[in-house]
Amino acid sequence: MAHPEITFGGDAEFLRAFDSAVVAAGGRRRCSPTTLVGGWREFVRECEDGYLDDIEEFHFDLSVRGLIEKLRRDPELLRFRELDWVWAEISAVDVRYRALLVPKGGTYPQSWWKAGIPRKAGPELAAEFLTLYGVRVEVVDR
Repeated sequence: MAHPEITFGGDAEFLRAFDSAVVAAGGRRRCSPTTLVGGWREFVRECEDGYLDDIEEFHFDLSVRGLIEKLRRDPELLRFRELDWVWAEISAVDVRYRALLVPKGGTYPQSWWKAGIPRKAGPELAAEFLTLYGVRVEVVDR
């Protein structure tokens, strides 16, 4: 089911606080709440279809979820009701990503999104998953 794009016309104080929190959390570039949600949604969509890039790009793209978690814990942002829709959208996408994951094996004291790998990947990434984690995933070639 396609999700409508979310537009955000929030107040300036919230957007400044969000931008500052992204930078403080180590975000590589400034982004709006809409951009953050869209980035996570797009990454998960790519994983649903079978992520086609290599392991470095996979980890780079997955890092947006770590940024999201840091923002969830930012005390300055917690006071803004404008974030309710952001967390609702993120939670919905999280459900989709969790459904894709197969365990990497071993024990990792990691966040849930790092404890598994998507069950479908392009040939290069599938080979890297097998080499690194000993886990076979469905190979897709589009």
